[in-house]
Formats: sequence, structure tokens, C-alpha cells
Amino acid sequence: MSMIELQNTNKAIIKNANEKRLVRLSIILTTIFLFSSFLFCTPAIAKHLPIPSSICGLLVTILNFGSKWAAIIGIAFAMAWYVVTKLIKHAKSKNEPPKKIIIKFAKIARQFHVPISILALGFALVHGYIAILNGIKLNVGYATGLLALGTFIILSFSGIRRYISKHKLHLILTIALIALLIVHIIYFIF
Repeated sequence: MSMIELQNTNKAIIKNANEKRLVRLSIILTTIFLFSSFLFCTPAIAKHLPIPSSICGLLVTILNFGSKWAAIIGIAFAMAWYVVTKLIKHAKSKNEPPKKIIIKFAKIARQFHVPISILALGFALVHGYIAILNGIKLNVGYATGLLALGTFIILSFSGIRRYISKHKLHLILTIALIALLIVHIIYFIF
């Protein structure tokens, strides 16, 4: 199939125009964040910037701290959509109407699930990049962090496939990501 034939089929992965706009915006914002973060975090590039090295070091520390918590909050919000839909299904199975606040949150969570997930992946990539720049250590924390990052990347691609057809891989990878993140966070807390 040639490129012209592919363009003429007009099969968009994301059909909802508003959702498509939000996804595009999140991709643009994530790309800008990744580019600027890598610019300031990479020592070979940062030393040529007209910024004092102490400020650059402070910026890297803030980026590392902020990106890890922003990624966790983004992942938690993205997972909330699944929890809320299960609550709605549970209420319907009991022949009870779901609470209005749960329905409102489900609509918001559904609308922002993909855009926030894309932003969270960008934050996680920056956090992983800074951790690698600081030197990889052979311990449980770094191993689970790298595995969680790899799982998150695969999870993101399985999410794209989810627009096309239903499959359980997205859910299985989400559960694996939660388990890896719990171990990763607990290791560095204690």
C-alpha cells in the first residue's frame, strides 16, 4: 500500500476531535519539556549554555525531583479512570445508579487519560535520564526503576493499540507498572 492510498483511507486512530486536539497538545508539550530538560541536564551541552553551572545544577535537581513526582501523579490520575469505570460497573451490576460525582469524574478522567499519560511518560523519561546520568547502581531501586520505565513505554504503545481493538495487555502492563513503582518508591524511601 502506498502513502497516497494510506492517506486516502482516512482511518484516524483517535476519532474524537477534542481528544485528538488534547493528545496533540500533550505530545507538543512533552516534546518541548523533553528537549529543554535534556538540554539542561546533559553536561556536555549544559556547559556551553550562558547559565552559571550552579544554576544548571540546581535546575537538574529540581527537574529530577519534580519530574518523578509529576510522573507518579500523572500515572495515578491515568489509572483512576480504570478504577472509576469499575465502580460504575459495580453499581450497575447491583441495579443501583452510580453516584453523580463518580460519573462526572469518569468523564473527566476519560477525556484526560491519554494526554496526562503522555505527559507522565515525558516526566518519567526525564527522571530516568537524570538517574542514568548520576550513574547506574546495581540495586533493587535502579533495577525496578529501569524496568518500570521500560514497562511504561510498552504500556504507552499498547494504549495506542487499544484505540484499534480491545485487549488485556494494557491492563496487565498497568498492574506490572504499579508493582514495579511500589517496589521502586519503597526502596528509595527506606
